[in-house]
Amino acid sequence: MSELISDVGDYRGSVLAGAIGKTTNGFPQLVLDLHATDMYDAGTKEWFEDCVDGTLTAYVCLFGGNGKATLGVRQVIDATGWDGASFKGLNDLVQELIAQDGGFPIGFTTKENIYNDVTSIQVDWVRNYDAAPGRTIAACTPQELKDLDQQYAKGLQAVKAKIKVAAPKPTTKPKPPTRAKPAAAVTETVGSTAEAASSAAEPRVDATPTKTTKPAPKATGKSNKGKAWGTLCKANTAEATDKSGGGAGFTDEQLGEAWRNAIKNTIGDKDEKQITREEWYQIQEECVAQVTIPF
Repeated sequence: MSELISDVGDYRGSVLAGAIGKTTNGFPQLVLDLHATDMYDAGTKEWFEDCVDGTLTAYVCLFGGNGKATLGVRQVIDATGWDGASFKGLNDLVQELIAQDGGFPIGFTTKENIYNDVTSIQVDWVRNYDAAPGRTIAACTPQELKDLDQQYAKGLQAVKAKIKVAAPKPTTKPKPPTRAKPAAAVTETVGSTAEAASSAAEPRVDATPTKTTKPAPKATGKSNKGKAWGTLCKANTAEATDKSGGGAGFTDEQLGEAWRNAIKNTIGDKDEKQITREEWYQIQEECVAQVTIPF
């Protein structure tokens, strides 16, 4: 059974129901019941299919109090192919698209909304199913920019008069911090110099994915298959810091083995379809342990 989406992210799935309605202020809006199946990982820039089974309702306001179209109109046109001629036409189009296959494909982005100290997840943007995640910048045309300059000329002059001359920005990019090499331990000389050098050259950590290099996680939280895999990939290539270890840099084959080890170490041979979101979080933490080399 589907559950309410509780994470911020980019999703895609299908529209199960939809119709034209009104906001509390009487403005026209498109209401869509969305079902998500896939989630996008911004780190790997990949879609993870069939890793989500969540629902959420989108409320896309189409026109505001000034009688002008909102950005919602642009979103709906992109997602449905609406010609913009009439609300009835949009309502009929949505109903027709849903009736074809029991739901038409769509992509959308969620965000947190805080109201009366209560945080909830809501749909922030809808798009075509095949469109790349990320909000499109609604830039003004050159004429619109000129009109804005004329409309707010006095205000801009007042702002300019108060601005102090800022220091010039650096022309070179700062160099990324480098990982410091661990200091060699001071011991008594045993054997030849060649033997000592050979011993120092031996790898400090066994980087095989079959060995857990950190203790099993005990933190609690919620995750899913897509997020767990994305976290594994990020941890594998993470740079070491003064407070945490770096990624082992495993190959794709080793990474797959680490993934299987994390699942087996956490839940054993349990059917993947029966894994809870809490268990996916434990798997996610174990994934990080599998590919992290202590600093």
